[in-house]
Amino acid sequence: MLLEIEKLAILANNKAVPRPTQVYMFGSYAPNILKLMTEEERESMFWELAFGYLNGIAKDTQRYAKLTRAAREQFWR
Repeated sequence: MLLEIEKLAILANNKAVPRPTQVYMFGSYAPNILKLMTEEERESMFWELAFGYLNGIAKDTQRYAKLTRAAREQFWR
């Protein structure tokens, strides 16, 4: 699963998908996947990109949740 997240992170870093769209499409999964990661995975240099991406999406999702519905509509495009 982390390999697939790495692929998403690479696409995100290359701006293939706008950040608001990433938050909308993946935001509910990121915190749950973070909970499933072992300490070894979190500290591994091989999963740094995936771990950083998940953390970023989770934080952005927390901010997204505080927006009004009208403000969240920009994420739906």
